Amino acid sequence: MRTIAALAIACAAAGLLSAQVLNKSAIAAGTKKVNPKDGLTYVWIPPGKFQMGCSPGDAECYDNERPAHEVAITRGFWLGRTPVTQEAYRRVTGQDPSNRKGANLPVEFVDWDEARAYCAAVGGRLPTEAEWEYAARAGSSNVRYGNLDEIAWHSGNSGDQTHEPGQKLANAFGLYDMLGNVWQWVADWFGAYESGPQSDPSGPPSGQYKEPRGGSWGSASRLVRASYRGWVEPGHRGGKLGLRCVGGVAFPPHERRSGGVGVIPECEENRWAEQFRYAGKISAFADGDRLKRSDRRCRPARIPESGRPWGLRQPPASRSLG
Repeated sequence: MRTIAALAIACAAAGLLSAQVLNKSAIAAGTKKVNPKDGLTYVWIPPGKFQMGCSPGDAECYDNERPAHEVAITRGFWLGRTPVTQEAYRRVTGQDPSNRKGANLPVEFVDWDEARAYCAAVGGRLPTEAEWEYAARAGSSNVRYGNLDEIAWHSGNSGDQTHEPGQKLANAFGLYDMLGNVWQWVADWFGAYESGPQSDPSGPPSGQYKEPRGGSWGSASRLVRASYRGWVEPGHRGGKLGLRCVGGVAFPPHERRSGGVGVIPECEENRWAEQFRYAGKISAFADGDRLKRSDRRCRPARIPESGRPWGLRQPPASRSLG
């Protein structure tokens, strides 16, 4: 508790504090553990309150980032210290769909169902949108938790490629690459924010789009903000799209249902189809993205929540990721 209190005092003195610890946690904020299933380090995020949505004084917010509203995260949770790496993804699934190869690079070209299945396979789940933003802000009410170039790989400094996580500065919770490098899937369906205080929101019960958060190596600075909300079809894959998982806590309401994904599907890999480009709408993402679609035939153990089985998907009429 002393560690949490010291962090809160330091952030408040800097004019950053928006999160408030709700109750005493037996685990200190920033405590780390290694998940033996994927070999990645997870960091303890304590419960607390924060202002979700458009940051005070941020002139670059889109309408879907409003209204800003108070959110209580009533249960602490473990969150991956970095995005999932290719080595970890291959260790769990036996596959690496990434275009830019490197064991310690973030995995990419993972759609929402595959991201959800991976997290389930390592004993966790995708974070809710509220959990993701709370963890990304780590007590900060600012647009970002630090100077853009010091904390994130983006279109202005990435050299048009992914980078090994952990080379930029961490936030106050000890999390790396929460902004930039690769987009990160969250559990929620995309929907308008509700006004007024909320506790542990998990988004609409259904919808057309899922949400990636955080921006990527190809994103303009406007997209690399703690409150920016991406929206894209669950079947979208791209070279800027990755994930990180929550572990060790109960699934949110929309995940507690029959037919949920609990295992990685058994797939027969045939070949990769040629890359192709979709143009995105500026209201969602900044530019076009080169996508890779798989011509694989899969036999999923269960139908994923999005309602479509893995494999043999039609190219998504989707927004592209900047």
